[in-house]
Amino acid sequence: MHLAVAFDEVAGVCLYMDGRGVGVFPEVKGALAPPDGLDLYIGRNSLDITVAGIFQTGVVHGLIDEVKIYNRALSAAEVENAFNLCRPATDPDFRVRPERFDRDMHRPRYHPIPPANWTNEPHGPIFWRGRYHVFYQANPNGPYWGQIHWGHSVSRDLVHWEYLPPALAPEPGPDQAGCWSGCTVTDGEVVTAIYTGEQLPYQVQNIAQSRDELLLKWEKHPANSVIPGPPEGFEIVSGFRDPWAWREGDFWYLIVGCGLAGIGGLTCSDFPASSRCARTGSWASSPFPNWPCCVGRTGSSAT
Repeated sequence: MHLAVAFDEVAGVCLYMDGRGVGVFPEVKGALAPPDGLDLYIGRNSLDITVAGIFQTGVVHGLIDEVKIYNRALSAAEVENAFNLCRPATDPDFRVRPERFDRDMHRPRYHPIPPANWTNEPHGPIFWRGRYHVFYQANPNGPYWGQIHWGHSVSRDLVHWEYLPPALAPEPGPDQAGCWSGCTVTDGEVVTAIYTGEQLPYQVQNIAQSRDELLLKWEKHPANSVIPGPPEGFEIVSGFRDPWAWREGDFWYLIVGCGLAGIGGLTCSDFPASSRCARTGSWASSPFPNWPCCVGRTGSSAT
């Protein structure tokens, strides 16, 4: 991985990964200098940031081959050229090798389990071109919650599982806080993942699509977030997340879990296509994946 940061007195701070710009912070200007009383580190945060007082974050998990410091801010073209000069012939494989845990007597052998580090709720199971796919919330950076990706496992028989690279990873935009739980659906030769992200003050719903045999390559929709927040009139007190979609006739339907003031947690459970209501958490769409309206009758089931 090639990382670069340019400190420009006019443009601000520009971040690059593998020759591509991934962030611009025009409001941050000035020279490269550590805070008073702290050393300046390369490869880790100057502040000692830990989770549960044990796991150190804000560090590069790996070896640093080379460090270069310039007395001027490089242009985007210069950063891209620097990456191309040291670009590896093949993409590196960052997956944890399963033999690392061969002697761990406490590790489950039958049930599917992530290769390493943090996981919580599985979601989006789907059968696609002869294989079962299961996704799950995962942090590849350590055994703690944060930087949530969509972990990805595949099996032909639901007994023997193979780990695949994460299907979705946080990026600047509507999922930069994490690619949270969701579902997958098929529509012809396309598999679509619908998942929760966050754009404060709301949690939002995004989609990504894949067409290849192993669902390795995913393309996030340019219109994300496709549902930029709860319906008008909702007084959300806890969450607006975990979408679930299905098709009936010419319409796709979607429900989203949320907590409403004075009601509690709910999902909507009845969706006659002829009625509309602003007090439900369901959407109808035709064609997929646009979600132009909220439909349903006032009737919900507590969760």
